[in-house]
Amino acid sequence: MAGPSAYLEVARTAGAVYVRVMGYGSFAVARPMREFAEACIREGQRQLVLDLSGARSIDSTFMGTVAALCSAVDPAGEGTGWIQVVNANAQCAKVMGDVGLEKLVRVRDEPVAVPDIPRTRLDPELGTPAERLHTAADAHRRLLPLDPENERRFRPVLQLLDKELAALAQRGQ
Repeated sequence: MAGPSAYLEVARTAGAVYVRVMGYGSFAVARPMREFAEACIREGQRQLVLDLSGARSIDSTFMGTVAALCSAVDPAGEGTGWIQVVNANAQCAKVMGDVGLEKLVRVRDEPVAVPDIPRTRLDPELGTPAERLHTAADAHRRLLPLDPENERRFRPVLQLLDKELAALAQRGQ
């Protein structure tokens, strides 16, 4: 779960969008990251640098959200858009490797100096229960095809999320 110190620092230049994760890269910061990045993509940006220098770790919802953004930056699969992950600690690199995220994003192993540009802080935004469930379900669906083990890892989670979404829909929420 996101602690009070979990947040994002975001910036844009003519060449790229920069997102720095501070604290735990979890479901709580996945929604604001996706909304910010998708707004930039709608405006024509296709290069995203995800700086994990301030991240303690990242969870599956966060990684699935990054996978979803890969489709958004390069929808035709032409290689015109990309996401590059920089400055990941050993824990972050391990979990990205475990789920196969490196198949979609460029992961730089060496330290990368990110431009010193003004950044805006984005705090966690959980949204409504239905929005949280939709975010988590979409993220986990994006992870399933990345590694054969992900079916075993995430199918039960996805089934639970879908069940909770159905229950919310029945209650009209």
